[in-house]
Amino acid sequence: MIPSVYPSEPGNIELVQRATSDAKELIRLEIALAKNELNQEIATVKSSAILGALALVCGLTGIASLAAALGLVMGPLAGVALGILLLGCAALLGFFGYRRFPKEVMAATGLRIKDDEAVLKEHLS
Repeated sequence: MIPSVYPSEPGNIELVQRATSDAKELIRLEIALAKNELNQEIATVKSSAILGALALVCGLTGIASLAAALGLVMGPLAGVALGILLLGCAALLGFFGYRRFPKEVMAATGLRIKDDEAVLKEHLS
């Protein structure tokens, strides 16, 4: 048998095994990152939904208060002031809830997967 000129170089089988192992590790890490990102987005959606629900409650209470004040022939200005205050709170809470809602789901994971795909294609070519 002829001795190898480059004894420190790995063979084809070992290279394929390393590439497979690296790909498995990359996939495992990507899944962990995607889970983490999804959990963060779920927390953001929860807080957005809570703000939206509070806005809805304040809005309905404000409308009811205004209706009660008008029902009393606009006598007590306190009812009108409370209604306007609650409607303002509802608008503010609704605005913050809408702004907090994620516009694009798992954007960072999508970008990482596209980058990993490009790197894998480059190395496999």
